[in-house]
Amino acid sequence: MKDIPVTLEDLAGGKVPAMFEKALQEVVLDLDDPMKDPLKTRSITIKVNFRTNEDRKAVAVDASCKVDLAPWKRQQKTTAYLSRTDGVLSMVEVDPEQQRVPMDRVIEFRSGRDGGDQK
Repeated sequence: MKDIPVTLEDLAGGKVPAMFEKALQEVVLDLDDPMKDPLKTRSITIKVNFRTNEDRKAVAVDASCKVDLAPWKRQQKTTAYLSRTDGVLSMVEVDPEQQRVPMDRVIEFRSGRDGGDQK
């Protein structure tokens, strides 16, 4: 029997390079995400396990890939106030760095319990 060299491209039915490419895409997107901490390290770990049978004539190959991405950056802490006017529940977020809250930051909720229309 002629020896056939095994390469990284052959392991786990050729799936290892595809797993790495997919993981690399996730890391690149994470590196570019402004909501993620830019100073945290990202990593890709590929693990390949080999297990023979008792007579060592067959080897089971199992490959896995783990991606560790950066955590979400902590966002500015704000305060929100709830109010109910004419059966409409509203939430207004107050940014401590701005003097007045623009109206596009008001979210209305209608519960339907007060007889009003639901949104």
